[in-house]
Amino acid sequence: MKKLMDYKVGMIAILCMAAAAVIILLTTAGAAGGHVVAAAKDIKKGTVISESNVDELFDLNGEAGTDGIDYITGTDKLAGMIVTEDIPCGASVNMGMVMSEYGPISNIKNPVVMGIHAGEASQFVSGIIRRGDTINISIVDSVTDECESVLEDVYVCGAYNDDGSSIEGGEGSAKSLNILVEREDETRINTLLHRGTIRISKTGSGLND
Repeated sequence: MKKLMDYKVGMIAILCMAAAAVIILLTTAGAAGGHVVAAAKDIKKGTVISESNVDELFDLNGEAGTDGIDYITGTDKLAGMIVTEDIPCGASVNMGMVMSEYGPISNIKNPVVMGIHAGEASQFVSGIIRRGDTINISIVDSVTDECESVLEDVYVCGAYNDDGSSIEGGEGSAKSLNILVEREDETRINTLLHRGTIRISKTGSGLND
């Protein structure tokens, strides 16, 4: 009888140790996954990530898969990058979803978002413009009728219909844009606008091309 009791006690001890090991493994796996960056909301392709919006866009609730993908482990790594594909809320973020050193934004030292509006659709001379496109900006002098180039390869961080709704995909024709420029260029553009009419042309080298 004593041997039977010893056997039962031994089996219970083994089962308890096995259960504890499983719990530890699951807890460790969960903790590791919890330190991966995830989207805190739906994030659209072409979104510029900055120090001011990174905490609004991302959190650390993601789980890393076992697929060998290079997941991002800290939101501090994201500021200054650009989103290269739509990221649904809750999705774990990997390096294939963002891009660093993107020319139209990486060279801007003192960035500011400014809005520009076209009174006529003809001022946008190359069709539909959307977030993620790059554009060239010119001014047509109202006195001389000469066209002066102002800025090239300017990043579009927002494109809007005449009613103010955001243009996504191929729907709508932009009448207003938000662009990312140097602060000093914003002042320059606003000064030139008093001399004539703005002209916008799509470069064909943005994220949507």
